[in-house]
Formats: sequence, C-alpha cells, structure tokens
Amino acid sequence: MYNATCVSFPRLRALSDARKKAICARLKTYSVDDFLVTFQKAEASDFLKGKNERNWSATFDWMIKDSNMAKILDGNYDNRGSQIQRTNKVADELEQSYDMMRKWAEEGS
Repeated sequence: MYNATCVSFPRLRALSDARKKAICARLKTYSVDDFLVTFQKAEASDFLKGKNERNWSATFDWMIKDSNMAKILDGNYDNRGSQIQRTNKVADELEQSYDMMRKWAEEGS
C-alpha cells in the first residue's frame, strides 16, 4: 500500500521485524483505511516530501509512528488550501463530532 501510494518517497524493499511490529501496533488503534489515508495525505503533502526549511523528508518508519500517524491523519501536514477548502473541512469535522456525540448519547441511554 505504501509503495503504491507514496510514489514520491523511497520504495520499501524489506519488511523488517521492527516494521512488522510497528504495523501491528498501529493496527490495534487504526484501520487499514487509516493507513491508506495516511499514505495519501503524505503523498499530497509538500512538507513531508521535503519542501521545508531543512529539506527534511518523511520516511515510512516515521509515518507509522503513533504520534506521527495521528498528526498526518489530523491534517497537520496538509498543504494550505483556499479559505473555501478550510471552511468545508471545519464543517465536515463539526458534522463528524455531532454524529459521534449523538452515538455516545444513544449508547449511554
């Protein structure tokens, strides 16, 4: 999935035991779809591809660290878009929050 999605990053050639362990650990918290979204967001991010002050680029190992995966999914590394895109994102997040709160309220009843 990483090699197919993150075409601007170095290809993975081996899945070491450490990488397998990290993937399994993330799968306890995140879905396979979350992995795909993480890789899609990384591929779309200029910052993660090295367009930053230090010319630093993310790696597969960096992306699948718990705190880094959360930040990627949160959109912290998304390219800055137009005001309309940001407004739509906020509206989507509010709708998701409302749905989650309603679900919790129903479960608590």
